[in-house]
Amino acid sequence: MRERDAAQEAAELERVAYTELATVKKEIRAYVLEQGSQMETHELPENLQQALEQAENNLSAAQAKKVELSEQAQNARIAFNQVVADLPLA
Repeated sequence: MRERDAAQEAAELERVAYTELATVKKEIRAYVLEQGSQMETHELPENLQQALEQAENNLSAAQAKKVELSEQAQNARIAFNQVVADLPLA
């Protein structure tokens, strides 16, 4: 069951990463709205750009880890089911 617990934890980390990305996007929207027509270029300040890139990277890593651990949990369950199926009936 360790694999299942790890997969559940990875799913939770993915949810946290989604939340962090949403927070950064809200900050960017607030910045753009605050600047309004004063924005001469479509470039974000360096700190917002870095925060966005970091949040996107964190989300990608969390998604990859979730997929990996979900597959491990599924394979462990398949192996468990096979062991149970191979047990002699009493």
